[in-house]
Formats: sequence, C-alpha cells, structure tokens
Amino acid sequence: MAVARTKIQTARAILPEGVSIRMATVGDAAMLARQRTTFLRELRPRPDPVALEPANRSYFRRAIASGQCRVWLAVADGAVIATSALAFYERAPSRRNPSGRDSYLFCMYTVPTWRHRGVGRALLIETIRHARAAGVTRIGLHTTAAGRGMYERAGFAFTDTEMELRIDRARGQPRTRPSQARDHDVRSRRTEPR
Repeated sequence: MAVARTKIQTARAILPEGVSIRMATVGDAAMLARQRTTFLRELRPRPDPVALEPANRSYFRRAIASGQCRVWLAVADGAVIATSALAFYERAPSRRNPSGRDSYLFCMYTVPTWRHRGVGRALLIETIRHARAAGVTRIGLHTTAAGRGMYERAGFAFTDTEMELRIDRARGQPRTRPSQARDHDVRSRRTEPR
C-alpha cells in the first residue's frame, strides 16, 4: 500500500544560524538522561523523575551501542539544545508491515529558549529520513498538546486500533479501576504523553 509523503517528510531541514545536528554517541548517555529528566519534569513534576536518571543513562548506553536506538542532537554554541530519539524493534510481519521493522519516537525535546524556531522540525525531518532509509514503515509516538500540530503536519495520525494493558509490577496482575473490574469494560486509550 502506497503512503503519500507529506511536505515535512520530503523537506530539507532549515536550521537557525549557528545550529547543527549530529548523532549522539555512547558518551552522550549521561547528558541524554539529564535531558530526559528535564522533559519528564515539564510533563509531570510529581513524582520527581530524577530517580529514573540512572536507568535512563544505562538504557542510552546500551541502546546506542547496539544500534537499537538512534539519537539526534541539535547543538548551538557547544550546547545541546534539542534531542530526538528513535528506538527500533521488530514485530511479526503483517500485511501493513511486511518487514516487521517498527520504531518509536521519543525524547523529542527542545529547550524552551529555542522553541518555535524550526529546531524540532529539523530533528523530526532527520528522524523520518533515517527511519525510511532503515526500511522502517511505521513510527509510533506519544505527544503533548504542544507538539501535536508539528506531528500532524508531518503526517502522524491518532489511531484507535491499539489498546494497552498495564501489568502491576508488584503482583504481576493487570491493573484495573473499580469500574473496569466491575463492568469488564475494555476501552482503547488515546495516545497520551509518557
């Protein structure tokens, strides 16, 4: 099935003067973990996500080294001002995805003083270009209200076909709200930020 390309998918990234994009290396893992903590604090300040920083640092070291994750950094005056990460995984092949290669976009973050200047859009263009070159046919993501328009202009769309079950880590049992347990009501969830 052919998919129409949107303008953003075929556009050239136009960066503000003095800004460049580079791939992250394993040596960037600590900075990426701190940047992710900042992003998560902006989403939900409580509980403080700083406790996740060591786990995120470990994840980025492993995933970048193995190629399971690619991260792009926008840099200005030697400082990272924006990030975009793409994690790769494989599913069983299907009619919609014959290769089974899939990806998830996360850590799409721009420091506040650089927002609305085209930096996030440039990172998104590079991410989509890389995914296409890697043979990936789907990029999933969770978005904030502030980022939704940029993703929609890039061709992303909400889907109502996915559902989610959260397993309670302590007991190994599905977590349900009382009304769900009583009514056995299973509802698909719209995409929300994590």
